[in-house]
Amino acid sequence: MNIISRIIRKINKIRESNAASDIMALISYTKDYYYPAMLDQMRRMAERAGCKDLTSYYRLLRSDREKLEQLKTNLTFKGTHFFRGPYWDVLSEKVLKSYSDKETVRIWCAGCSSGEEVFSLMMAAVEYIPLDKLDILATDYDEDVLNKFRTGTYFNLHYKEIPEKYLPYVITGEKKFTFGEEMRKSPRIENLNLLTDEYPTGFDLIVCRNVIKFFSAAKIREIEGRFCDCLIPGGYLFLSEDVNEDIHDPHELGFERLGESTIYRRIK
Repeated sequence: MNIISRIIRKINKIRESNAASDIMALISYTKDYYYPAMLDQMRRMAERAGCKDLTSYYRLLRSDREKLEQLKTNLTFKGTHFFRGPYWDVLSEKVLKSYSDKETVRIWCAGCSSGEEVFSLMMAAVEYIPLDKLDILATDYDEDVLNKFRTGTYFNLHYKEIPEKYLPYVITGEKKFTFGEEMRKSPRIENLNLLTDEYPTGFDLIVCRNVIKFFSAAKIREIEGRFCDCLIPGGYLFLSEDVNEDIHDPHELGFERLGESTIYRRIK
């Protein structure tokens, strides 16, 4: 039995610690991570905490709530950017444009982090779809990043990530920029754990990029199948270009790929 398995078994038996519920929530989220990535992260955090091994780190987590929160933060991989990765042009021209006459376009941004990708999506969408016809649900596991998202405010170093044609949506300041009130209030922002919670359904588009790539291969396939069930027939799933998120056999899950992109259309 490896050290992570032993830690999980021990944590499952905790009842007396005040941090027990937090530890259980953390493990329920991380146990399906791609094992080497999880192990490397935990070892780095243990070293930073001054622990000689993961067993010592486990003992520390039982008693130190701050260290537990630090580990949880590091294991949820929140790094993101505006218009991150390729195929935004395909999303705009082939997907969003096709919904220009639809009364309401339902979109789920899963694992939205601090909102950069959601604002990217909204800016791209309003070229073809009025903002009041977009019904966007944005979810993440971490309430801290969701609170940052709710402000709609970002440091100016991210300003260069936004294409020039979308800059009219941005209000600049000395050190930070923000989005207008209408755009900030458009998405519904909710807490949702992709590994443990029920999924909402009935979407025209699901965007989940650079999130599930850190999970085990079996869990990735399971989540991608669940995403298919959450889409209406003909709905689209937009993943990242990471090889771990690639759907190797789209038809098996009920998808077809749009060209060479990482956008998949539900066909069942």
